[in-house]
Amino acid sequence: MRFYERQHEKMTKDLNSETQDQRELIQQLRQQIVDLQQSNQDLEYFAYVASHDLQDPLRSVEGFLGIIRKKLPPEQLSPELEEYFEHVTNGVIRLQKLIFDLLEYSRAGRIFVEETIQTKHMLMLVKYDLRHSLEQQGITIEEINLPAQFQGNRMRISQLFQNLLANAIHYGQPGRENHITITAHDRQACWEFTIQDQGIGIDPVHHQKIFELFTRLHAREVGDQGTGIGLALCKRIVESHGGKIWVESTVGAGACFHFTTKKF
Repeated sequence: MRFYERQHEKMTKDLNSETQDQRELIQQLRQQIVDLQQSNQDLEYFAYVASHDLQDPLRSVEGFLGIIRKKLPPEQLSPELEEYFEHVTNGVIRLQKLIFDLLEYSRAGRIFVEETIQTKHMLMLVKYDLRHSLEQQGITIEEINLPAQFQGNRMRISQLFQNLLANAIHYGQPGRENHITITAHDRQACWEFTIQDQGIGIDPVHHQKIFELFTRLHAREVGDQGTGIGLALCKRIVESHGGKIWVESTVGAGACFHFTTKKF
């Protein structure tokens, strides 16, 4: 009888210990959620303030540049001076785009309302927005095994597809026919989407780095005027939906971007 009492006491102590451990773990998770929400709020506030403080002087630079050009006599507008004006104008445009992209990156971490996304309709709108780039480069897009619908925030998921497709278009190989394939794979608990291109490819050593802020691998080779935020934004959107994103690629053999998202 004493044996069973001791066993009961031991089991009770073990259970109490496990319960306490679970309580502490739950408390830690709750604190991490609070900290993450605060970090997202801080990031969004910083991006908003920075954009507000930077946009005004940029508009002033742009405005004064226009005034100077108008006031200069035509004979003084030498090709060299025109080139300087162009450099300054391009710099202002790039900074404005950088500010806009930073704001988008900060907003991507917001709590959002999920909805049912009609896949084909969503992609039709995305391709319409990219139609000029697709036509100019003669790129075709093939869709394979796509689900009729899935769950997510329609605006953010559209932005995700648009960024990945724009990336595939931009890094296509010159002088050859480029084709993009969008495929979905049923992974039971989620959908795994892949976007496969036939572009210049990515060295495996950079597969993690490309999802970091301000990473621009091929700026010189392809005349990239991007801000280095596009793929970091994709990662933030996917992770805010509880998914993962990664790439498989080798130099010269195209790239295949994978990401997962909820079914229901």
